[in-house]
Amino acid sequence: ESYKIGVSPSPEHAVVERMNPFLAFWTSLKQTWFISKLTVLSIIKIFEGVVSPRTLGGPIMIAQLAGAQGKEGIIPFVLFMALLSINLAILNLLPIPILDGGHLFFYLAEAVTGREINIKWREMAQQIGLVILIALMIFVVIMDIERLNIKWLEDFNKIFTR
Repeated sequence: ESYKIGVSPSPEHAVVERMNPFLAFWTSLKQTWFISKLTVLSIIKIFEGVVSPRTLGGPIMIAQLAGAQGKEGIIPFVLFMALLSINLAILNLLPIPILDGGHLFFYLAEAVTGREINIKWREMAQQIGLVILIALMIFVVIMDIERLNIKWLEDFNKIFTR
């Protein structure tokens, strides 16, 4: 049992739409495209300052949401895993040097200039990308821990914020 504000689907009245395999495949592509656009828009809104970066979640939040979806049933859990996979794919394509998007950026730069990028520059970019990625991971884990509302952690935090 849980209390919720707003509207949520009732498991007793779940709507299942039956489709032939081709229509289901096409619908899944459209839904994946929609989620991808929404993810990119969210990233843009975070950089614009419209959406708070505190809305980001790390491994603790992912585990909590996966557990909640797992309690709802196999379909919500699989849909959550699909959403998570799409989000991670989009993040992996960001032009951060250590990610796949960074590698694609280097390949594009090499194709445009017609020569390889200096190995020193590439190594430096990889190190900067790694620092960015580690900083992002630390940030989302801190946000996850803050969301847990642990009493002793709040007392510990007060020591440093006075």
